[in-house]
Amino acid sequence: MPYTPEQTFAIRKHLFNACHPLSPATPELYVDLAAARGRGAFTTAFCEQVQLSEGLYGCYIFSGHYGSGKSSELKHLCEKIPDPQYAGAAYLPIFVNTEEYLDENDTHILDILFSVAAEMGATFKNELGVDIQGSYLSKFLNDLKEILQTNIGVNTVDVSLGVVKVQFQNLKNNRFVREIFRTKLRSLESELLNALNDTIAQARLQLRKHGRYHDFVIVIDNLEKVQKAMGKEGLRDSYEALFIDKAPQLRGMHAHTVCTLPLEFIRSRSAVVWTNLYGCEPFVLPMVKVFERDGVTHYTHGREMLKELLGKRLQNIPNIGDVSVDDVFTPGALECLLTYCAGDIRSLMYFIRESLTETKTPPVSIDAVYNSQAGRIGTFATSISHWDKLAALDNSPDQAIENSDPDYQTLLRQGAILEYMNGETNSSRTRGFTPWYAVHPLVKELDAFLRAKERLEAEQLAKQKLAGSVTL
Repeated sequence: MPYTPEQTFAIRKHLFNACHPLSPATPELYVDLAAARGRGAFTTAFCEQVQLSEGLYGCYIFSGHYGSGKSSELKHLCEKIPDPQYAGAAYLPIFVNTEEYLDENDTHILDILFSVAAEMGATFKNELGVDIQGSYLSKFLNDLKEILQTNIGVNTVDVSLGVVKVQFQNLKNNRFVREIFRTKLRSLESELLNALNDTIAQARLQLRKHGRYHDFVIVIDNLEKVQKAMGKEGLRDSYEALFIDKAPQLRGMHAHTVCTLPLEFIRSRSAVVWTNLYGCEPFVLPMVKVFERDGVTHYTHGREMLKELLGKRLQNIPNIGDVSVDDVFTPGALECLLTYCAGDIRSLMYFIRESLTETKTPPVSIDAVYNSQAGRIGTFATSISHWDKLAALDNSPDQAIENSDPDYQTLLRQGAILEYMNGETNSSRTRGFTPWYAVHPLVKELDAFLRAKERLEAEQLAKQKLAGSVTL
């Protein structure tokens, strides 16, 4: 369908803004990709457990690659749990975006507990008009008030939990004041958890008096982005200190809680560790399959679902209406997007935006999509240093990695290796639920990877010849 230049610009602008890589999908844009991921939807699994729970609260671990769609799934959960049909009763979601509160290079468990309290107070105030109180927590709020007034000149600090969110966020960008705050409260760390649970109990009473909700659920997103925590310098030491040493605090809140943990750290530990610490095994969100396990054959269902996801972002354009994906992308460009995003939703969004900047008049060409991937190619080419292990994985018949190997953990974090779920209905019982790993398709085209493959294949051929000569 032909469009005027003004309409063409409006379409490009609408799609560009609908594909922000860091924005979770809104309800209108959300697509349930569970069938293409090979694992059931997180919202369904979580709601079933909440519905069956009675008197006991759980802390559920949610993980996956950066960009796999975790925030969109958590936002979807928050959209659904107020509806009684999903979890047997209506639940108020308390959504804590830790990026609003935490310095990812200097995180402490105190910051997390306070961010939960602040977000809970803000949610009750904004959604229900209720200012919840906690007698024990008031002491900590007064300490916060004193520190802010003394050290950054804040003259008016309201210590009501309903409006303390903005005041607490002041600590994120002021490390000096944050350390004063922690030093003052560090000896009272266990008391802070008790104070938070006292406030949770008071909030639950207020919630049931209000009558609209049965209970609430705390969702803590973006914790997996923490780089340094609890005064530790190394990434792994920080993860150990926060997610293992402080597991009693994370699971100790008297409410159903979801928190995100890093995939590479989840996979570096045996399942029994997480079961012992959190009472559950992690729910890992796999990438959307766009290839079969052979790495060549297109997985049609996955690609069609990603096209649906893209199509939703071309609906209801002001003064234009719905626009076909085929009007915006040539067939070759669309297939290129689906191939090289590798089922990574954030990468798909990024490539779309970059290709739109390359194209003044749609449809977007395959060359524009190739150009959109230049930055990612450069990042992979200069950051990867374990080419032989990537080549070994690509040649592996079982497509498994050694999870305890720190090199593979690094490659997972970099996105050079991606985790998928088999999801084949004709698989064996265990194979159907076994994660498998693939080298990112952009990485597979890099010269360093191709050289590593040649070395590996030459070594294998030499071994075969040697074995043959010995047999003779």
